[in-house]
Amino acid sequence: MAKKNGVYAGKGRRPAYGTNAKDRQKRLVYQSMIDKLNKGKAISRIAKELDISRPTVYKIKYEYEQQHEKSNAT
Repeated sequence: MAKKNGVYAGKGRRPAYGTNAKDRQKRLVYQSMIDKLNKGKAISRIAKELDISRPTVYKIKYEYEQQHEKSNAT
């Protein structure tokens, strides 16, 4: 019943990496990753340097680009 009424809407997990990440270290990794992506570094190189998986880098890159497109559209 509660789910039907929308009580749980928008209450997913917080992102592990990002500007809103709970862990300070992961916020710093996110910022470093965005800087490296903007400089044109290779995905695999970023993943190795920051000790995270390539799929995570791709996911963050995709989310960042989507967010960036929205901000440019307005």
